[in-house]
Amino acid sequence: FFAGPMIKCGVAHLQGLGLTASQGEAIIREHLGVCLDTVHAAVEFEDPADSLASLIAAGIAVPKIQLGAALCADESPQARKQLRGFCDDVYLHQVRQRLGGGSIRRYTDLPAALGGPGEDVQQWRVHFHVPLFFESYGNLTSSSSLLRGRFAEAISAGACEHLEIETYTFNVLPDELRPGDVTDCTIGEYRWVMENLLTKNTKS
Repeated sequence: FFAGPMIKCGVAHLQGLGLTASQGEAIIREHLGVCLDTVHAAVEFEDPADSLASLIAAGIAVPKIQLGAALCADESPQARKQLRGFCDDVYLHQVRQRLGGGSIRRYTDLPAALGGPGEDVQQWRVHFHVPLFFESYGNLTSSSSLLRGRFAEAISAGACEHLEIETYTFNVLPDELRPGDVTDCTIGEYRWVMENLLTKNTKS
């Protein structure tokens, strides 16, 4: 979209204002970019490091990255039982399931996914923002590991200066995932970012 319709239509509009095609494209690339959301990337089974590298390689600006961790689980009765605790009436929690052949099954919300078949499901990715510092609980894990390694190295090297911690689900988190109140969790997330992303000695 960025390299095709947006550039084509945008350049045509700016040419109508008296700019050349090259001037128009330069203005578009300077002022328009992509906000990379690491939760949405993870839910779609994308590696945020690959997503960021692809945008940079295409010359597309990344003025902001929304940092977050998605809820993950392998298929099991125990995991499904735990996932039921994340159903709420406040937010939609889109679900993607990777199947044995590599294809992806999609659900609009978690209750629908929990009512679906479990055969051939290898992994769940749920659009439920868990704290960045959350690693595992029972049969559940998170996608925060995708923010270490190559992604952390790119951030530390200056790939994007505007980082926004986007966890907003503290009010609907199951009690066992809350290490304290909202203030404690916010402090924990800032500490996680400082220790894992904003250092030259990033952890893999």
